[in-house]
Amino acid sequence: MSERRPELAFPDLIYMGMNPWHTIRQRAQHLAAGLAAHGRVLFVDPVTPSLLGALRRALAGRQCRPWLPHLDRLGENLYHLLPPPGVPFGLDWAVCNLLNQRIQTLLVRRAARRLGFEKPVLWLDHPLEAAQIGRHRECMVVYNCMDNYPAFWMERPPRHRLVAAMEQDVLRRADLVLASSQGLLSRCSSARAVRYVPNACDAELFFQARGIALPSALNGMRRPLLGYVGTISHWVDLDLLAELARAHPQASLVMVGPVENVDIGPYGKVPNLRFLGPVAYEEVPAFVNAFDVCLIPFKANALTADVDPVKAYEYLALAKPVVSVGLPELMRYGELIYAATSSKEAPQALAMALDEVARGGNLPLAEARRQIAFENTWGARVATVAELIQERVVDRGARVEG
Repeated sequence: MSERRPELAFPDLIYMGMNPWHTIRQRAQHLAAGLAAHGRVLFVDPVTPSLLGALRRALAGRQCRPWLPHLDRLGENLYHLLPPPGVPFGLDWAVCNLLNQRIQTLLVRRAARRLGFEKPVLWLDHPLEAAQIGRHRECMVVYNCMDNYPAFWMERPPRHRLVAAMEQDVLRRADLVLASSQGLLSRCSSARAVRYVPNACDAELFFQARGIALPSALNGMRRPLLGYVGTISHWVDLDLLAELARAHPQASLVMVGPVENVDIGPYGKVPNLRFLGPVAYEEVPAFVNAFDVCLIPFKANALTADVDPVKAYEYLALAKPVVSVGLPELMRYGELIYAATSSKEAPQALAMALDEVARGGNLPLAEARRQIAFENTWGARVATVAELIQERVVDRGARVEG
């Protein structure tokens, strides 16, 4: 007769985030907040921007993070550590990254002691945090692979080499790797344990936005309303958006979200292409509800080949026609999404979506879209991740007792 495995409490978790907590709400915030329902979570912002970047922001009158570390409480079991700006060139030189990570280690250790963390799970969102492994008396290491990180820097060889080397180090040392797409699952296959955990959405939050009032920022805009919600950066095909806007002068094309590392100035000459800036997460469903067609206009390259966009699930929760470009991961949804493999196919995909709108929609198609969203919720993802972590904690506890 086999002995029953010991029941162990869910461990404390140190979550080393890739992006600051107070940015667009993404996979990291959803998973960290959800895991806080199982145990205590310390979410740690990255050390970017650097000291030089922070000075530039301050001189430009932009919001800057505190110059001293700050620990606060976000919820019952959720804590947030905000480090000061880091040493410059952390993405270019390994020695600078190592120095940043050593400072980060000291700050995290101090916060963990203050909170009484013991043998936590160490969760990494980015390979640049490889130096954190083995420094927190962690019971296990989780690597949450959300993107093809080296592909971000294909045009910056030193950064590309640094990130690629560190990712291989993380893959060798992680106890569990979570891959957000099939492409990333394949890329991470050398890890000792890798699991496919795609993105998701807060389906109920978006579904409840049906019939909500039109956001004031959209008042007076012509229909049909074509919209995008998310970060606007180098992976967004702005040339394609301008082309689509010019091809449909009767429509309004709206971009909602922060602009990062890209110049949108030249596109201000397109009268029906509007950039509205970021909005609070709670306001996003109202914008999506107002759109006639939702867009994911990405460039087709090595980076986007492995992306499973959160916004796709959010769009589907409101049963919207979705036009995606350059995203092989979304091909699995077949006729539910108007997917173009390249910018050349985008005009035809948009024409099909607009035809659906002109015909008054498609009820079976709408229901199928909502079903996809409700089958892919953050609650379900958190439950999966918590179970994967708990399994390994129990296995280790059983081995120690044995």
